[in-house]
Order: sequence, then structure tokens, then C-alpha cells
Amino acid sequence: MPERPPGRRRTSPGTPANPEQRVNRAVVAAVVVLSAAMLALVGRVAALQLKPGDALRGHMSDRMAEASVPALRGELLDRRGRLLSTTRFGYRAFIDPVEFAALPPDASDEAILRVSEATGTEADALAERLFERLAENERRARMHEQGEDAPGLVRYLAVGSVLSDESASKIRSIDIPGVHLEQRPVREYVAGPHASAIVGKVGFENTGLLGAELSLDPRLRETSGTIRYVRDARGRPLWVSPEDWHPGSPGDSTRLSIDLEIQRIAAEELEHAMEECDAAGGRIIVLDPHTGEVLAMADLTRPVTGAAPFPWEDASGPRGSSREPDPRSMPRYDVVPHPAPGALPRNRCVEDVYEPGSTFKSFVWGVITSLGRARVDEVFDTEGGRWRTGYGRPVADVVKRGSCTWAEVLIYSSNIGMVKAGERLSFEELREAVTRFGFGRPTGIGLPGEASGIVTSAKGWSKYTQTSVCFGYEVAVTPVQMVRAFSAFARTGELAGTLPELRLTALDPDAPESRVTRRVLPASVATEARRIMGSVAENMERRMDHRGEPKHEWKYTMFGKSGTANIALGAPPAGFRRPTWSNGYAPDQYNSSFIAAGPTEAPRIVVLAIIDDPGPERIRARTHYGSYTAGPVVRRVMERSLAYLGAPASPHADSSGE
Repeated sequence: MPERPPGRRRTSPGTPANPEQRVNRAVVAAVVVLSAAMLALVGRVAALQLKPGDALRGHMSDRMAEASVPALRGELLDRRGRLLSTTRFGYRAFIDPVEFAALPPDASDEAILRVSEATGTEADALAERLFERLAENERRARMHEQGEDAPGLVRYLAVGSVLSDESASKIRSIDIPGVHLEQRPVREYVAGPHASAIVGKVGFENTGLLGAELSLDPRLRETSGTIRYVRDARGRPLWVSPEDWHPGSPGDSTRLSIDLEIQRIAAEELEHAMEECDAAGGRIIVLDPHTGEVLAMADLTRPVTGAAPFPWEDASGPRGSSREPDPRSMPRYDVVPHPAPGALPRNRCVEDVYEPGSTFKSFVWGVITSLGRARVDEVFDTEGGRWRTGYGRPVADVVKRGSCTWAEVLIYSSNIGMVKAGERLSFEELREAVTRFGFGRPTGIGLPGEASGIVTSAKGWSKYTQTSVCFGYEVAVTPVQMVRAFSAFARTGELAGTLPELRLTALDPDAPESRVTRRVLPASVATEARRIMGSVAENMERRMDHRGEPKHEWKYTMFGKSGTANIALGAPPAGFRRPTWSNGYAPDQYNSSFIAAGPTEAPRIVVLAIIDDPGPERIRARTHYGSYTAGPVVRRVMERSLAYLGAPASPHADSSGE
């Protein structure tokens, strides 16, 4: 019988496996069983999650929570894509009064002090608000115990506004029950205060409140998302299903028409002039006359010393109770509205009206010329600067001349010549011309609160109105109406004499370059008026040289018109009336303005500057007129802005043709 090889053992089919094999088989079997059990458990959980039974639904709501997923509001950009306003996320502290109530009574005061110190809020005010909610929760709890219907407990009390990073870190380090942080959107205005009149601001819940933020709110507004999650007994998230996550959508970023650099130039020059003229305020607009885009807009005010409130008369007292001030020491009245601390600012370029004075003569001159009632070379007797109308109203000129051609009536701003020519128009013709230029109704620029201006009704139009309107009184306009109307002289070719549609958003590159609203003058008349107003600008520039400023060889020519008008007092406050001695205007206080376009040969921009209430020294020196105060502002803004835009230099030939 052969021998078995060493180390090998004979086995039979019935012989059991060695211990190692038995262990391996047991482990495999256990893994299979446990895996099957886990799969069954996961399947059951998924089934309960997706299609829970009716018996389970009542209990699931306590374990499911839903939260909002915030999104970012759209950004506002300037026409070149530079940031004007943007949104970031910050943190605000809040207190859960239910959790805070768990503190021992002797620890609550110290906790409130720590929270107020970290958030920069007043401790007494915070304590009062918090204890009111704690008392309200106690009242509601008693109602529940008595079986009465009552709302749920108050679980939220906001503390202060959005925190700085340092303050948020302090709140995180505070170990006080019920004190938490919540994420909040923060709107930041990186363009600075000079652009605030256009950009505006957002209010509660990040919605538009003023300016472009309000008018473009539907476009800028974000859509928050939601997330549903299962939480544990302490409210902590356990897991989220993919179908329960719905991200938010950010708002659309929007390019405004303004150019930050032109805005800076305009505001800088306006501020300089306000200081130089001791003025209470100033307004400026820069417009592209071809596209109607507003390139810059600023509304500034400054405090002036010695300004007194106007002495309105008490309506409940006898007539004449307010005494007329001594003309030899006439006080300076506070006639320019200044925003109160914490109050919402106004954009006076859009919301407030003023009487334009002689700047309005450019439109009346164009209408009279277009109707053939006066020829450019026709000579008018301007009476040496003093004259009375047929109904006895005195009319005077600042520049006293014996006679003027119709062109010189515009150049030297003759009230007498303008009124004499205006008498050749019917009331209906002059009023229709005023409204045709867009005065008396909003421009539709897209900013909230836009005023329509004031044009006397056809029924109320009189011979006195006819005379006043000819030199820019008894008509109230907004600055945006003025730059749009003056664009009729600045547009070229077939568009000369037409008005653009004003816009606050940057023009789409694929849109037409020019949008015409209506024709107000024949192209030939608009072009002729432009040529003549070139002499007005040249006269203003000579005044700048004579005032001791360094003689400047301007790179660009321009044409324009100055204006000076008394400041209207407006309606008296409630309970008061206008004194009998007042004619409705602030004595010796003026809105001085200058409007121009350039370069004369191919206008790129229209600039309007208004100096509100130049100081008494300017009045005494008779340098308060628009050509002395607002004209230099327009001249410098024109020069700097055109250079920035890359406009070619003007040919230095005499553009006036005089």
C-alpha cells in the first residue's frame, strides 16, 4: 500500500471544513444579512420620506423645517460698467425671547448689557423691548393653559442694524441663551454722495426706496430660494433631500446712463462755485442730446450763515401783522430746502421747479423766428433799456441799448425786444409753443417724484402772462425739462429742432442711436439759434477773463444762454399766509443759471448749472447773474468733460458769424 505524502490528510465528502473556512463563511453570511437589512431600512426611510402615510404626516411636521435662501440684489453700474451700488451679506443679532427666558432673573440684566455693548445699541431701549415680549409670552402661555385660543409665542426680536465684522465676532463669542446671528443683505453705495441723487437707496427688506433703486426695483430685485430639511429634537439639521433645495435667483445688474468721471467733474465744479458765490445750493445736469442719456446729475446744498426763516403771517391773526423788513438792511431768507437729519433727500433736478428767467428766451426766440414774426436782421427799438407795455407794465433791460437786431435781442438778453416781438404772437400760439417744448408735463426720465412744472392754463392766460413768459417768468420748469428742450439746438442734421427721449439707463448698443419724441423747431431755425448763442458764450468767457481769472485758451467752443430769476417763495406752511407786503418772491435772492451745448460745430453734451441763492456780497457787487456765477461752472465742466470723452478740438474760427 503506497504511503501518503507528508502534510496531506485524506478527507471524505462528509468531513467538515477547517475552522478558518467556517469563520469566513459566517462573516460573509452576516454581511449579506446586514446589508439586506440596511437596504430594507434605507428603502423604508425613503418610502416614508417620499410617501409618508397619513398616520405619520401629523408627526413629520414637527421634524421638518423650512428656511429662506437669500439671493443678491442686482448691481447698479455706470455706463462704462463701474460699480455704483452693490449688495453683500452681513449679520444682524436677534434674540429668541423663549430661550432667553431660561436665564436666571439675576443674570438677565448683565446679559442685556453685554448684547447692547456688542451691538452698539442702547441698553435701556433693548431691555424695554425685550421685557415687553417676555411679558407677552407669559400672557399667551396663560391663555394656552386655560384652553383659550392664542397666537404662538414670540420667538424673534431684532437687535440693531447690520453689524460690523468685529461686532459679529463679539456676538458669536457671547454664550447667552437665545442670542443669535442672522444673515442680512447690505446695500453698499460705492459711488459716493455725489451720485446719490440718481442712484437713490433701498429701504426695508432691500427694496427700492428712492432714485434708480426705486424706479428699477423690478429689474434689480432678487428672488429668494428655499430649503426644507429634517431636524432633530433640538432643531439642528439632520439631512436635506436634493428635491428640497431651491436656490434663489439674483437680480439683474443694470447699467445707468451716468458716467462716474463726468459726475465727479460736474459735482466738483459745482461745489467750487457754491463756495465762491456763498450760495445756499446748486444743481447741475450733463446730457447727451442725441441719445437723451443723462451723463451726470447733482443736487447740492450748503449751510449759509445769517439766513432767517421767511416771516409768514399767522393766518389766524389780522392782516398786516407781519412787518415789512427795512429795504436798507434786507435779511437773507432761508429759501433753499435742506434735508433734515435722517430725512430722505430730494432730487431737486427732477422734483422741484424754478422760474428759468432769460434762459427761457432761447425757446421763445426760436418760436417767434420759426413763425416768421421777426427776421434775424430786423431792428427793434429797445428804448435805452426802459419801457412800458401798452397796458402800463414797466419792462427794463440789464444791458441798456437804444436798438438791437433780433439776433442781438437774444445775445444781449433784451427783455424789451423779446416782449415787443412776443406781442406779435397770439396767446394760443405762445402757450402752445411752451407746451410743445415739453414744459408743463413730466419728461418720463424714470426717476420717482418727477414734477410736471407749471404752465398757466389757457383760461388763465393773460396779457400779463404773455409778457412774463417772454422773459422766463410765470412758467415753472424742472432742470431735466430744460436740458431736454435745449437739446433741440444741440442736435444736428435732420434731427436739429427735435427733442430726444430722456433716459436714465445706458442705451443698448443694438438700439437706434437717436430717439425723436417730436419736432419743436425747423432745423434751419435751431441751427441759426445755435450760431447766435455762440456769441452769448463768448461774452461770458470774456467776463471770466475780466474777473481776474487766468486767461484761458479754451479747447472747445460752446453756445448757450444765461438766466437770472427771483426765487419764488412757494405756498406758505399750513396755518400761515403770505404777508401783504410780499409779492411772492424772496427780495434780492435769485436762481442764477447758464445752459450750453458744445462743441458748437458738433455738439456732444448739454450742460445746465443753477446756482441757488448767491450770497449778499454778490448781490451788492452785481455779480450774481447767471453769466457770472453759473456760466463759469458750465464752461469748465464742458471743457473737462469733452476732453474726457475724446472730442476733437474745435476749429478756433469765429463761430458766431457776428
